[in-house]
Amino acid sequence: MKKVILRLISYLQIKLGIVLFIPFSLKNKVFVTGGNGIFDLNIQKRKINRLLLGKSYGIFFLDNKLHFFLTSNNLNYGYIFKTYDLFKICFFAIKVGPRLSKGCHQIINHNSKIYITNTYEDNIIILNMMFKNIGKINLNYDKKYKHNNSIHIDKTYIYIVCHNETYKTNNLSEICKIKFTDHSDIEVIKTNFSCAHNYLPYKDSFLICDSFNQKVFNGFEEFISLDGFTRGLLIDNEHLIIGVSEKKQKLKSSKQSKIVIYLLNQKKIIDQININTQIFDIIKSPIK
Repeated sequence: MKKVILRLISYLQIKLGIVLFIPFSLKNKVFVTGGNGIFDLNIQKRKINRLLLGKSYGIFFLDNKLHFFLTSNNLNYGYIFKTYDLFKICFFAIKVGPRLSKGCHQIINHNSKIYITNTYEDNIIILNMMFKNIGKINLNYDKKYKHNNSIHIDKTYIYIVCHNETYKTNNLSEICKIKFTDHSDIEVIKTNFSCAHNYLPYKDSFLICDSFNQKVFNGFEEFISLDGFTRGLLIDNEHLIIGVSEKKQKLKSSKQSKIVIYLLNQKKIIDQININTQIFDIIKSPIK
């Protein structure tokens, strides 16, 4: 009965287009999205709290407002929701923009545009700051499903991680390096990763999750080996925050996972925090 009620709440939030919160602060917070909700993480106190129910993938800040993508297992679509706050305390969120496929994974804003990895349809959706659709980057250039899930943009290139559903297809993951000024100019970088996620700049290289093999790589060199499906990376000062979900083929939305805290300057794990969800994304609030 409890599961039915929770699913109904999740469903109604999306249908009605409004989410109500127990008030929470945006200041100095780390936010985690997962298969059964959004959570806020206090690194210093090693505490984690659920903010809302529902399946949430992408999460980002725009004009110091928290935005997140929300869907439900009962729906084949979802929406971006924008939070509203008073003195940086959030009370509710309202859906904005167009209806999107339920497979919208990572979302970032760059140069006054919003980029969405439209994973299940193999493209990148581009919105303007008013959440109007203004473009698309097609990744189905060779007619093979890519399952693009992560995005990073610098001054010259857009980097897209395509995990290629290695556990189903045996196809190793790829990184698509797309020229920012010409989206048809795509360089495909082959890897030995399986079901890879995340592309996080680090020093002169990047960190990436070799998810199915339960590792994090620095470029193409192994960096950390863990004991679960790695997905979700954040650098917070001297800490690397890593999402570690259920092992390999046991992935489900609400099983026991953990947030691993790794001290970069000492190259060691210093703590972990249990969380009852499959972990999708981790971001830091820009609000101090």
